[in-house]
Amino acid sequence: MSGKLALGARGYLVGGLLVLAVAMASFAPARQAGAQFLRLFRVQNVAVIPFEPEAALRARGKLEALVVERDFPQLEPTPVADLVAAEAQSGEQVLQPGYLPDGFSAVEVAVAPAQRGRVVLNLSAARSMLAAAGLPTDALPMGLEEATLFISVPPLVLVRYAGEGAELTYAQLRSPQVEAPEWVDERQLAELGLRLLGLSAPEAASLASSIDWASTLVIPIPRDEVRAYAAHVRGQPGYLLEEVGAAEQPRLALIWQEGGLVRALAGALPASELMAVAESLR
Repeated sequence: MSGKLALGARGYLVGGLLVLAVAMASFAPARQAGAQFLRLFRVQNVAVIPFEPEAALRARGKLEALVVERDFPQLEPTPVADLVAAEAQSGEQVLQPGYLPDGFSAVEVAVAPAQRGRVVLNLSAARSMLAAAGLPTDALPMGLEEATLFISVPPLVLVRYAGEGAELTYAQLRSPQVEAPEWVDERQLAELGLRLLGLSAPEAASLASSIDWASTLVIPIPRDEVRAYAAHVRGQPGYLLEEVGAAEQPRLALIWQEGGLVRALAGALPASELMAVAESLR
């Protein structure tokens, strides 16, 4: 009997221009004898979490040391001829803006093909890491030495528009998914992860309890480098991300979930212009 449940996924935003590198997904792995049942996670919502860059670098180093094996999807978009080719390769309708700022036109369409992979983690080392940081280890069952996450990422489509001295990028990706061990408690592990990212115990507990980790794509953003504002995009809840400290027009990004796809629009444009382009997508 399978332990799959339709739940959620997580991911992250990398780089100022909005490179969506989402790590999540679903496929039924071949199970070894005695392997644990897995659960299926799917994206249904989007949320952003601020973090301390220095703490994140330290946490990254610690987490990298836990990886026993990695066969991980790499999102590497390759230019295609046009939107028709992108739709054929992705199997999705690619939305096009009915409005663009004066002088803007499409200059490149690219598609990253569907990817599958897995990550194997050393749970013994993870328990030691948490104990050394003064954090509880009961989220990781004793007696288990390794845990495997099976990953699959659907095709990613990027469309780049250019105007006089400025660019605009639209991205869309169907819900990524991940299969994780049945024992995984998303909220408990999320709270530990937030502690490693530098949040205090009360902050981590409050934030971990406020998010449905079983259905949310979480985008970490560095404090004092990116500001996040709640926004409604095309009738859907989302976020407006703003680059901090830019000499001229800061780079902005809108990200939202619509029609089963995670969508994003980014560029160094005023928020009103970026929103106008997003609302005109058809």
